[in-house]
Amino acid sequence: MLESVIIIIVGIMIGIITGIIPGIHVNLVCAVLLSFIPNLIIYISQLNIAILITSITITHVFIDMVPSTFLSAPNTQTALAMLPAHELLMQGYGFEAVRLSVVGAFAALITGIVFIPVAWLVIPWLYNYLAMWMALVLILVVAILILSEDSATKILWASFVFMISGLLGITTFSLELNDPLLPLLSGSFGIAMIITSIREHTVLPPQVETEMIHVTNKELIGYSIRSVTAGTLTALLPGLGTSQGVVLASLAIPTNKISYILIVAGVSMINFLFSIITLVTINKARNGAIATIKELIPKIDYTSAMILIIVSVITACVAAILTMWCARLCARMVMHIKYSLICFLVLIFISTLVLILSGIPGVIVLILSTCIGLLTNITGIKKTHALGCLLIPTILYYIRI
Repeated sequence: MLESVIIIIVGIMIGIITGIIPGIHVNLVCAVLLSFIPNLIIYISQLNIAILITSITITHVFIDMVPSTFLSAPNTQTALAMLPAHELLMQGYGFEAVRLSVVGAFAALITGIVFIPVAWLVIPWLYNYLAMWMALVLILVVAILILSEDSATKILWASFVFMISGLLGITTFSLELNDPLLPLLSGSFGIAMIITSIREHTVLPPQVETEMIHVTNKELIGYSIRSVTAGTLTALLPGLGTSQGVVLASLAIPTNKISYILIVAGVSMINFLFSIITLVTINKARNGAIATIKELIPKIDYTSAMILIIVSVITACVAAILTMWCARLCARMVMHIKYSLICFLVLIFISTLVLILSGIPGVIVLILSTCIGLLTNITGIKKTHALGCLLIPTILYYIRI
């Protein structure tokens, strides 16, 4: 028991590092852990290593909300929420944006736990029903996302962005880079926004640490249920990320920027929570952290899954508090630093990280994905279409089968 507690604390500390530093992703840490596993299992049980990965991931989900809001440096989970969160930041409510994300993630976690018995029964049945039609299901999802644009011109641009992003994704994965997602996603969703901020000489207004934006309990329950629904889709369908799940959820029930932030954070949490369920019930890993756990425990049982879920709740309680503390600190510090300088430093850091991890080919991918991200800014279409870099390779994989 004491060993597990220490493992959780270490995981939280690592999660803080991966969450607060732009460009460092849980998948990168998992890849490093995999290389050390033969040595680690001599001293630490496989279950405790899985507990370590779980605590790192849950902490990262929370802490990552801070740089995504204040530094415009998102990943696949926070890419969509970044836009409304950035709007609040530019109004002086960056702290509020992070607070809403924390509330959305924690509420979704609690709601998800309530729905676990249902998910345990529904996920295997639904997956078996969809498995033979997976490519068609993903194509249908893509069509819905593209057609959700509000004009014919934007639909054409969305189709074009989706296709060129997909081609870039196919090419990137064929290069076998150390961390292909870093240049692919950092360019489209992070660097593009940073360049826009630098070009427009963005100046942050004074940040206030208020809790003025309120959501009723009824609204929060509704948003949490939608997070569970969208999160279930992302945990079931390969290549479908948080952003697409939220867009699909918002098509059924219109959302505003506040609900977007809440739901995106919630879907990120549910995606990991229910990925534990998919690993147990259909033996499928839907994200890097779960894939690493699968490497450790090829046939994870019910008891181990319940332990990881309990660890998720414990970690979430601690991570939520730490995230609010980090948000307060950033809200106070960011006002005293030139925002364009922050953007420039983040740009240099991510570019250097890509160069170190993926070399010159990774830098070229970063530049091309940045161009795609800038194109979405110019045309005014949803950035989620740039995730064709993940969806098209996945669709092609199922078509080949």
